[in-house]
Amino acid sequence: MLKSNGLLLASLLPRVFARARRMETGLAARGYTGRLDFISVEKPASRIRLLVIGMILLVFYVLSRWIG
Repeated sequence: MLKSNGLLLASLLPRVFARARRMETGLAARGYTGRLDFISVEKPASRIRLLVIGMILLVFYVLSRWIG
């Protein structure tokens, strides 16, 4: 059992390292620096926006009760 696990590891390890090398090369070619940068589109929740969202949810609730 130990021999078969050793053979399995010996056959998989070079493939894993080769794939990691290819992935690292591909990411570097695309400008990956190790960070994921996102564009922040945060907007403060105004009272009007919250009121509109609440009204929409209320309409959906009333419609679901009326239909079902």
